[in-house]
Amino acid sequence: MKVLVIGGGGRESAITYKLHLSKNVSEIYTDSENPYIRRKAEKIDYEDLDDLVMKAHEIGVDITVVGPENPLAEGIVDKFREKKLRIFGADKNSAKLESSKIFAREFIARNELPNHKFEIADTLEQARKKIEKFELPVVIKYGGLAFGKGVYVCFDRKDIEKAFKDIFETKKFGESTEGVVIEEYLEGFEVSLMHFYDGNVLAQMPLSHDYKKALDGDKGPNTGGMGAFSPVRLSNSDIEDLKSLSKKLGKALNRETLNYAGVLYAGLMLTKSGPKILEFNVRFGDPETECILLKLKTDFYEILENCIRGRMDPTSIVWDDRPSMCLVIASKGYPKKYEKGIELENLRELEEKYSDLNIFYSGIMETDSTFVNTGGRVLAVSGIRENKEELIQRIYSFAEELKFRIKYYRKDIGKTEKF
Repeated sequence: MKVLVIGGGGRESAITYKLHLSKNVSEIYTDSENPYIRRKAEKIDYEDLDDLVMKAHEIGVDITVVGPENPLAEGIVDKFREKKLRIFGADKNSAKLESSKIFAREFIARNELPNHKFEIADTLEQARKKIEKFELPVVIKYGGLAFGKGVYVCFDRKDIEKAFKDIFETKKFGESTEGVVIEEYLEGFEVSLMHFYDGNVLAQMPLSHDYKKALDGDKGPNTGGMGAFSPVRLSNSDIEDLKSLSKKLGKALNRETLNYAGVLYAGLMLTKSGPKILEFNVRFGDPETECILLKLKTDFYEILENCIRGRMDPTSIVWDDRPSMCLVIASKGYPKKYEKGIELENLRELEEKYSDLNIFYSGIMETDSTFVNTGGRVLAVSGIRENKEELIQRIYSFAEELKFRIKYYRKDIGKTEKF
């Protein structure tokens, strides 16, 4: 079978890796220049989305897998479906669960899913009035897509005004503001719960924790994710609550006819009063995917096939219960300004030395047999091992030995009592 993977980050590197292992996959295609993906996939050049659809049809692609959120929000799935091409991802209407935080919060309220206090504001004037209903700290979220960076946890008036300025005045996340969601601040432990979805049935993937803050101890600005660890240690009541939540989510999706073949990601806060939904994504998380897919024992292609055909059996999906981890090595300064074009001097040698790990590329370009950074998140160093401490030590040894002048990474991934 021929598979096309859309996207070129660490998440798509992991997706390509799992597809490459499948006995059902004969050829993989990509729209990316990512050197890791290019080792396993042939590049498709195209001018626009219509041209991509035509190329996929000409090649005879059996399934297309969409990694990033932008193509989903822009309607790539709808375009492929119009031409009777099979695709794994949410259609434009369903993608509103991620592309509009306002739609998502109202969806949660309508369907009586685990919720917390929130208000929606379309203008700066409205936002300043409605925020007075909340005690500090308070959370302000840009209403549209912001690639993990449009969330502000505000501890004082200065923080609030900074958020409002970014969103409404300087329009940091886009010329046309999508408004804001103002939410009650929750205390607890944040987890990522991803599901495979066949348009009717949800199948839980193993739970993971995504380290969103740039600095150790969950300090600093929000990023796209600095690492992930799985499994998460849960109480019996948490386990039952999550099972119940997944059932309710499935019913809510069906009730509102958000039926697609893809992934439903629920960002949750485990609080003293049970799990609360923070956000939805309609695609694989990044960097959660880099450690979660390492746990998947069932043939990845077969799951995609069954989802698209609407015949997924959650009980047939087998997972490895060993600890898995992803450490993101970033460019110093990320998520703000950072240098580009800096060489990763000994990457090839370390890949051979640490062949037991999966070194997924994120923001890297290969030129004249050398690797240089092109993005803030550069590598997603991932692995799975029986012993948690050995796994953590092995991944951090790679990070320490990497010769990359501006490298930065958190030192506390996997090192909490929850794992």
